Amino acid sequence: MTKSVQLADRVTRVKPSFTLEMTSKAAELRAQGVNIVNFSVGEPDFNTPENIRNAAKEAMDAGFTKYTSGAGMIDLREAICKKLNRENHLEYTPDQILVSNGEKQSLYLACQVLFQEGDQVIIFSPYWVSFPEFVTLSEAEPIIIGTNPDKQFEPNFDELESKAFALVDAHEQLMDQQSIVLYAGTNVINPKAAKMLSSSIGNRASLGYPGAKYNKGMEHADQLEIMLMSLMRKLFDAKYVEYRVPSGSIANLYAYMATTKPGDKIMAFSDSAAGHVTHHAEGAAGLYGLEIHEVPFDFANMDVDPEALMIEAKKVRPKLIIVAGSMCLFPYSLGEVRKVADEVGAWILYDAAHMGGLIAGGEFQQPLKEGADLMTGSTYKSFGGPPSGMILSNSAELAERLDKIAFPGLTANFDLSRAAAMVIAVLDLLTHGKEYAKMCIANAKALAESLHSGGCEVFEVSGKGFTNSQHVAVPAAAYGGGDTAAKLLEKANLLTSGIGLPLPSVPGDFNAMRLGTQEITRWGMRPEDMETVADFFCRVLVQKESPEKLKSEVIEFRKEYQKLHYIRA
Repeated sequence: MTKSVQLADRVTRVKPSFTLEMTSKAAELRAQGVNIVNFSVGEPDFNTPENIRNAAKEAMDAGFTKYTSGAGMIDLREAICKKLNRENHLEYTPDQILVSNGEKQSLYLACQVLFQEGDQVIIFSPYWVSFPEFVTLSEAEPIIIGTNPDKQFEPNFDELESKAFALVDAHEQLMDQQSIVLYAGTNVINPKAAKMLSSSIGNRASLGYPGAKYNKGMEHADQLEIMLMSLMRKLFDAKYVEYRVPSGSIANLYAYMATTKPGDKIMAFSDSAAGHVTHHAEGAAGLYGLEIHEVPFDFANMDVDPEALMIEAKKVRPKLIIVAGSMCLFPYSLGEVRKVADEVGAWILYDAAHMGGLIAGGEFQQPLKEGADLMTGSTYKSFGGPPSGMILSNSAELAERLDKIAFPGLTANFDLSRAAAMVIAVLDLLTHGKEYAKMCIANAKALAESLHSGGCEVFEVSGKGFTNSQHVAVPAAAYGGGDTAAKLLEKANLLTSGIGLPLPSVPGDFNAMRLGTQEITRWGMRPEDMETVADFFCRVLVQKESPEKLKSEVIEFRKEYQKLHYIRA
């Protein structure tokens, strides 16, 4: 009895080659005596030239019948480089050349390298029949876009425009209606703010200071900027605010430029302490030319180690000490850091990218009052505004430096529509910020407790609990890693992401996941709802239920939360 073989699912997703089907049919008809002209495979109607055939024979006789380098024979790759330089004026080296069995293999390998599960790949029609299958075998989705044969196969712009609108609509439906979004770094904004972002005020350049703009007719924009500055000062009880920066990352760069010069030493949290990439060598700090040293961290308490910091800072003599980063479970001992900074003559930067909304609501630590010289942040995430950045300070010296960096330095013209949307976001926080921040924290604590009760491990600090912010950390080694687990949860419309924790590493992946409650809080979810949310997670990760089957339950649950809260309606 022959046992059937279970083939991989991807086999069923690949269509047979139309080219080979036509070639086989042509061969069959030719064998029957039918005069066939075969246009399918693109082969010439003449044999390989005699000199090439003779060279191939000579090569085989000379012993060139063994395995070569995976990339191809070095002599061949060098010859290809010379041809490209001679005929195409392109500079390549042999290590940049890979010889394959044909264009199909090359394209297939390119697809395998470039595309991942869930990616969408545009293919313009007409196309070679294999192209969609290459994409499908890469776990990606081929998107076919028509072209106009009357215009040299130029893409159909109407179709592209329709596709762009369709993609935006699909994204909004997925995020705002069908998914439980627990990304720590996103939020949903007030529709009034969204309307501001589409206003024509963003199409006009804003160069200069209110009342002294290069462009005339900007009096309304001037009033808007003055309003935003006043509101942000009130919200954070700060003397100075810089709102022209386009992101939290750029805000950090501005802070480095205001407090240091290239070659100076700074101290920042490590990756395992959730330090942000902009604090490290590969990010803005390194690109600016700073020498980065680690802030000693007490992982048992998830806080700065003040005694070790004092010892290390006296050795390093940093110009800047950075506190906070990509995940904040608990407030930091900022007052102790202030003592160290005063001892060694350093500035303190508090990176409030994730904590801006909770700080504004008065439910987290207040960095500027506790010793920070500068506070940078993103204006979305827990803040709930448009994607942008901010810098706040009570130092007149730093404010003057930052102002010159912004204008006429790096910002100059900036998007006024973001400033307009920011006004709405700040008004939301001034009105509902405290209530909103409290609920973010309450939801995070309830979610952590429910995950733990459901058998999902949650990162916990002895004596402090799971969290005192909107963040929850979930060790993910048992699930293959943070990114691996996040991809599995995504299939059930449960959206989160990986992060590093002070735990054993997971090769090729993050060792944990980071959950944020700020967005689900704005959609009206409360602590009593967290049991259901946690149950979804545990059913996928712990009970190993099919995420695809669970997806419909998630969508049905999400239907109950379609109204935004903690905004000025």
